[in-house]
Amino acid sequence: MITIKAKKRPETGHKLQKLRKQGLVPGVVYGRKIDSLPITLSLSSVENLIKEAGESVIINLDIEGEKPKKVLIHEVERHPLTNRVSHVDFYQIREKEKIQAEVGIEFIGQSLAVKEKGGILLTNLDHLDIEALPNDLPPKITVDISSLNEIGQEILVKDLPFPPGLKISQSPEEVVVKILPPYKEEVLKEEEIAVPEKTIAGESKGGETKEEGESKGAKAEAK
Repeated sequence: MITIKAKKRPETGHKLQKLRKQGLVPGVVYGRKIDSLPITLSLSSVENLIKEAGESVIINLDIEGEKPKKVLIHEVERHPLTNRVSHVDFYQIREKEKIQAEVGIEFIGQSLAVKEKGGILLTNLDHLDIEALPNDLPPKITVDISSLNEIGQEILVKDLPFPPGLKISQSPEEVVVKILPPYKEEVLKEEEIAVPEKTIAGESKGGETKEEGESKGAKAEAK
C-alpha cells in the first residue's frame, strides 16, 4: 500500500495561493458520516502519487496528529496554463462498503492484423467505471490485443476477464478495442478534358470584336 504524508491546514480562500507558492498542494479528505478535513501535501509527493496510484489504488494517508486513513484519489485539479496540481480530493473508504471508481485500461501484446495486414487499432475506452469493495478494486484492467488477427475483429466489455465481485457500469456490448481496415489514400487520375475554344468576351466567331462588326455594319449602311 502506498503511503503519503500530509498536514492539517487552517488556511482557506485566498491564503491557499500562498501555500502553492511554497510548493504545497491544498487538499481535503471526506467520506460518509465523517467531517471534511482540510490538509496540505508537498507538490512532489502528490505528483508521484498520481503517477503510481491513479484513482483505484488504496492509499495510506498519514496526517500529522491523526490516525492514518485509507483513502482513494477522488479528484485532481490542475492549473489551466501550467498544468500544475492545484488541489486534490481524497475519499476515505470503509473496507466493508462498496465504492465506485474509474479503473484505467492497459493494452498489452501485439496484433497481427496491425503488424502484417496494415489494420488500424482503434481504442474506444481508456477506463471502466467499476463498483466494488475497496480491497477488490484492481489497480488496472489489462487487455491483451494479441488475439486480434483479422481486420474487423474487436474486443467487447463482456469479453474481458473480470475478477468476481466487480460491477461494471459500461454496457457489456460496448467496444473496448477494434481493428479497422487499412487507410488507403485515393489517387486522383487526371482526365483529359476537351477545352472549348476560348471566346473573348465581345469577340465574334470570325475574330472580329463586337465594336468592329458594328463599325463595319455602320459603314455599309452609310454607303
